[in-house]
Amino acid sequence: MRGRVKALIKRVVGLRLLLKIEKAREVVLALTLLPLQGAWVARRLRRMPAIETAARTPGSPSIVESYWSGHLIWHGAFFSATASLRHLARIADAYPLYREYCGHYAPHAGATILDYGCGPGNDLVGWAVHSQAARIIGMDVSHPALTLARRRLALHAIDFNRLGFVRTAEADGRIPLPDASVDYINCLGVLHHTSDPDALMREFFRVLKPGGEARLMVYNRDSLYLNLIIPYELQVLGRQFHGLTVEEAYTALSDGGAPISRCHVPAAFVRYGESFGFAARYLGASFRRSELDAWHRLARQAIADSRLAAPFRAFIGALTEDAYGHPTRDGFTVGLNATFALAKPTVAERDSML
Repeated sequence: MRGRVKALIKRVVGLRLLLKIEKAREVVLALTLLPLQGAWVARRLRRMPAIETAARTPGSPSIVESYWSGHLIWHGAFFSATASLRHLARIADAYPLYREYCGHYAPHAGATILDYGCGPGNDLVGWAVHSQAARIIGMDVSHPALTLARRRLALHAIDFNRLGFVRTAEADGRIPLPDASVDYINCLGVLHHTSDPDALMREFFRVLKPGGEARLMVYNRDSLYLNLIIPYELQVLGRQFHGLTVEEAYTALSDGGAPISRCHVPAAFVRYGESFGFAARYLGASFRRSELDAWHRLARQAIADSRLAAPFRAFIGALTEDAYGHPTRDGFTVGLNATFALAKPTVAERDSML
């Protein structure tokens, strides 16, 4: 007993010492290196294209624009390009299959890439560093997000002439780019938060070149999150969100309480994409780590628990694991982040459909 107490004291003292060292490190950085870095970044920012503001319809910003101008996700201060790239690796690790389904970061040699809803620049960094695109445009409704994106990109040894930054007005539903001017659109976790997704889909089709592709990620109704975690772990076991449907509970949870947050059934979203003229394919859905954890901890228990509604038990019971241990349904992984490839047909492809 005495030995365990001594070991515990050593661990506590050791932790306190580590915290003191970390605090001292932060103080030293704040007084020495960070000001120097700030001056260096400021010089590089002067060489970088400024944020352009698209023409706006007179009136107040939409609730969506107001919300996302004040709520940023996946952001932080980075001291170096190495730390910035390490953050990309952490995102990929937190969301198994995310990078594979989203096509990060294919070469796209000589192409123009539009990152719509770029936020604080995670994917802008990935495309700028790893792809061979000639032009990379970050577009967002949030000026603070674009400001962070520019500052982060300034850390990297890239050609700033490849970059562009545009602030749009969410309520306008317009993309301030010419027809057929973009080869590839990266739009991940954005469409389901917009007030007029139809207008945005039409704009995606308009600005894409024939043969170009939009890679979209939207939240998946047929996911472990909405069929196991919310209805069973939270509502049945945790007794939370009483009286709410799964969709209502998810909206309350989603991205800190975003004013609009939709979930989509993959087959229906494919038809939705086709209705705008795209050749649409469902690629699969990447997971949150919490989904895979819940699958291993709770799946069998949930199937046997009569308190969970029958449709959810049937959904979970019908899942099978692929060769990597990922739960699947009809051959597709059942994570929260459903990913789709939407291709704009070429003239020849369009003629062949007639």
